[in-house]
Amino acid sequence: MNSPMRDASSMKPAVGSFAVVESERAAGRLDYQLAELIEFVWACEAAAAQADRIDATIRWGCRESRNNKEK
Repeated sequence: MNSPMRDASSMKPAVGSFAVVESERAAGRLDYQLAELIEFVWACEAAAAQADRIDATIRWGCRESRNNKEK
């Protein structure tokens, strides 16, 4: 009877086989996708920081104009 557990070394494909080449390509695609995702997150963080600075400037500008009216 075959055991469901196999030795991990027997499951590893031989170097130069199609499975190794294809897994390296898949890893390269995943690296590229991860890099794109990181760049997208950085761009979102930069946009959020800029929006926060704009909101803060508007709030401070409104306060200054109210303070000038009270004088």
